[in-house]
Amino acid sequence: MPVNLYGMVMGYLRDREVVVRYAGGVQEDDFEGLYTGLDSRSNLWNLVLDSLLRELGDLGVYVQAFADDVVLMFSGQSASALEAETNRALAHVRDWGDRNKLRFAPSKTNAMVLTRKLNQGVQRAASIYKGIARAAKATWGLSPEIVRTIYVAAIEPIVTYASCAWAPATKKLGVRKMLDALQRSVALKACRAYRTVSLHSALILARLLPLDIRVREAARLYEVKRGSESGDVCADRELEKPVDFREMPHPAHTPELGFESVEDLDPSTVDRLAIVGPHIYTDGSKTEGKVGAALTEWRDEMESGNSTFRLESFCTVFQAEMFALHRAIKRVKEGKDRLVNIFSDSKSSLQMKCAYSGCAGTTGNERADELARNAALKKKTAADYDRYPLSYAKKVIRAASLDEWQQRYTEGGTGEITKCFFPRVEGAYRVLSRFTITPPIAQTLTGHGGFAQYLNRFKLKDSPYCACAPDKVKMYCTFSKNAQSSGERAETRQAPAS
Repeated sequence: MPVNLYGMVMGYLRDREVVVRYAGGVQEDDFEGLYTGLDSRSNLWNLVLDSLLRELGDLGVYVQAFADDVVLMFSGQSASALEAETNRALAHVRDWGDRNKLRFAPSKTNAMVLTRKLNQGVQRAASIYKGIARAAKATWGLSPEIVRTIYVAAIEPIVTYASCAWAPATKKLGVRKMLDALQRSVALKACRAYRTVSLHSALILARLLPLDIRVREAARLYEVKRGSESGDVCADRELEKPVDFREMPHPAHTPELGFESVEDLDPSTVDRLAIVGPHIYTDGSKTEGKVGAALTEWRDEMESGNSTFRLESFCTVFQAEMFALHRAIKRVKEGKDRLVNIFSDSKSSLQMKCAYSGCAGTTGNERADELARNAALKKKTAADYDRYPLSYAKKVIRAASLDEWQQRYTEGGTGEITKCFFPRVEGAYRVLSRFTITPPIAQTLTGHGGFAQYLNRFKLKDSPYCACAPDKVKMYCTFSKNAQSSGERAETRQAPAS
C-alpha cells in the first residue's frame, strides 16, 4: 500500500474521541468505525469482511455479501439438523465480531425459511378452483371440457412451475395428499360426479394424470431438454435441439426466400417460373415403424443419380423431409451447377427452409417417394441421422407416467365400479374422449348415485337390494323415474351384479 494511503487510513484509527453533550458532558475515546459518507468506507469494510467470508467458506457455509449486508444460506433434511448448523455458523460470526470489535444488532438480523413454495402454489390454484366451483354445477354452468381446459391451461402450470427444483418432494406422503386434495376437487367438477367419488375414479373420468406424477414428468422433461438426463429416454443418442442463435447468420445478411406450389411441370408452369437446369426431388417416408429419406436428381427429364438415407425408427417424417433437403443443399454446394431447382412435397419443411419450389404428383416426386420407402424398409446400414426429436422424449416420458398411474390405479382399493368398466387407464382416455360425460353417465360409471346399494350406505334407503331382483344385491341398476313408477325397465345397459 502506498505510504500516503497507509498514513490516511491509520489517521482514522489514532487520537479519536466522541463527545456527547446531553444533561452534562461525556467524553470517550473511539477506536471503532469510520466516518459516515466516507468514499473509501465500503472498500475498507470489504477488507475487514474478507476474513469472515473466508472462515465461513472453510466451514462449508454458503455466504453472500452485498454492501454491509451478509446473507447465510443453510439446507438440511430435518429441522433439528438445520437448526444445529445455523447456530454453529452464527456462533462463529459472533466470535468474529468480538475479535473485530463489532456487534450485530439482533433487531436487524432476520431469518427466512424457504419452504412455502408448494403451499403458495396450491393456494393460488385453489383460488382458481373456487371460481370454477361457483360456475360449474352438476346440471348447469361450465361444461366438463371447459373445466378440464382451465385445469390443464391454468391450474396445472401454476403447480408444476419450477418442478425440477422440488419434484422429489412429491414422493412424500404429506405433499402428495396436498396435491391430491386440490386435483380431486377439480376432477369432480370436470366429470360432474358426486363428491363421494374416489380420487381414482374422478381422475379416470376427467382424463387427468395424477398431479404428483405430472410434476415429476415435467421435471424429467426439463432435464432432458437441458441434456442432463437422456439415458432412460434414448441411450447413446442426443436430443435434436434448435440451432443456437449465435451460430446462425445475422438477419441482415439472410436473403428473403420463398417457395411456389405447383401440381405438375407442364410447359406453361416451367415458363411462368422460369425453371431451367437440373432438378432435385426430395422426400421422406415412415413405413412399418421405419424411417427413410431420399433424393433423386434429374437432367433432361431423365434420372441422373439418387441417394437414399436411413434414419432411426424414433425419427419423424418431418425430420426425414428436412434431412433430405439438407442433403440436397449439400449436393448442390459440392456440385458444379450454378442453378439447381429443388422440389419437395412437404410444405412444412419448405416453410422452415423458405427456399425452394414445391411440387406434388410429378414423376420425379413419385420416384423420390419410392426411394424413401425402400430406404426405410430395405436399407440395413447404420443410420444416417440418429438424433431423437422432443416429441419422442415426451412420448417415452408419458408412457412411463402411464405405467406408474396404471400400477397405482390397479393396486388402489377404491374405484372398484370404475375398474369394471375401465381396467386400463390408457383405454379409458380413448373411450371417454369420444363423448361428453353427463351426470347420469358419471353415476353409472362410479356407482355413486341414486342406486339402492349407494343410498343404503347413507341410511337413505332401508334395503340395499335392487327392486328388479330382491334376492340379490346389485351394485347399480339404472332406471328412469317413469320406469320405476310403472315397474318397466328402462332401455339402458345394466352392469353385472356383484
